[in-house]
Amino acid sequence: MNIGTIGNMITIANGWQIIDFGFSLIKKKDKNEEERIAAKAFSRFFTINCLLVFLVVIAICASMVLVMKDISAGAGGAKRYGTVNGDSIRYVQGENKYMSIYEAGLGEYHLEDGDRILMLFDNQTDQFLSAIPQKQYDDNLISGVIKFFFIIFFCIIFLISWSVIGQGSVAREFSIFYALSLKRHNPAWIEDGRRELYEEQYRKKFAGKRSLWQTGALSIMYVLLLIGISTSGALVLAKVYAFLPDENLVLFSKIYGIVATLIYIIMFIKCAIWDERHRPLYSVNNHLLETQLLVRNEQGQIGYYTAEGVWAEVQKVKIIWQDDEMVKMKCFYYFPKTGGKYASRNYIAKKDAMYPLVMELVQKNRKTDKRPTGLWWRLLLVLFISILLFVSCLLLFSERDKNKGGIFDGKGVVSGREN
Repeated sequence: MNIGTIGNMITIANGWQIIDFGFSLIKKKDKNEEERIAAKAFSRFFTINCLLVFLVVIAICASMVLVMKDISAGAGGAKRYGTVNGDSIRYVQGENKYMSIYEAGLGEYHLEDGDRILMLFDNQTDQFLSAIPQKQYDDNLISGVIKFFFIIFFCIIFLISWSVIGQGSVAREFSIFYALSLKRHNPAWIEDGRRELYEEQYRKKFAGKRSLWQTGALSIMYVLLLIGISTSGALVLAKVYAFLPDENLVLFSKIYGIVATLIYIIMFIKCAIWDERHRPLYSVNNHLLETQLLVRNEQGQIGYYTAEGVWAEVQKVKIIWQDDEMVKMKCFYYFPKTGGKYASRNYIAKKDAMYPLVMELVQKNRKTDKRPTGLWWRLLLVLFISILLFVSCLLLFSERDKNKGGIFDGKGVVSGREN
């Protein structure tokens, strides 16, 4: 699952291991040319990352202040709720009282009998301060929260876009060096001269244009699906705040939320599978790290030696797909010493001297060497479904939580009045 698609090089996503590796590389003395270039790339990328994260935090804080200012009506005093009755507002202040709609400053609103009014009174003197229709207050609150979450969402999209761009530009050399360093921990890799063929192929293919576009699109899709899962999950778990809830609507919304959550999860898994299947060969770290250099031992068997020096024999090979230079395959291994078996992905270059021998192990009539297609229309379909589910979940939220008059005291509806 390539959910690491959000950026193989974004340090926040990959944890402190990469940061520690990068700073250790910067501090290292007597660096060779490859290490010097990688250290410089990491320094640039980390500095820009910190600056952008700082700017995003400032933008979120500023937007939060503006949003809170927009929805601050009804805050800062004692609240009471009134009900429109003709040209007046009936409310309770020790006893039933009435206030003219115009005296309350609500003449510009088209109020009808039964509309609920949020009234604000001074905490010390209990003098009337201001009023706002409950519906208008709810709309302001919902609008403010939506604006705030949209700002956060676009900030996330911005960081993802930067991670993709940075991965293929300022951080490219460090990203490549980091993956090569992980691979070079295996003595069998270091000792085999063919590794240069694969490392060069990785340098050439890593973070290509097609791979970067796919990375960006799927990263955004993952974020959208996670937001969808959160929204539909909240529809199931959140409390109902309506004074007179429609129990049938509440039940339907919870069932709908469960179904929507399952659909989101299925689409999330599907996107991860498509990410792996459609990824250009040798364009991400995993492809290099999964590569085992196959050799032929003294008995003429084909396989490889693990990092612990254990021989793993290839019994059969299934081609997944191939391009002009590389073949992605699934190898089925057998350990003669223990009798154990396992299967894993592997890659072989067509220029590798072992390529003809390995192809002799390919299962007949089982090849699937055609490149998979149709990624973009599938992503558009997932996007359409996810937006449809998201909007419908929000509509159910707003409908089931509408206040239709009356108050709920924990035992039942009391009346249309409220202190």
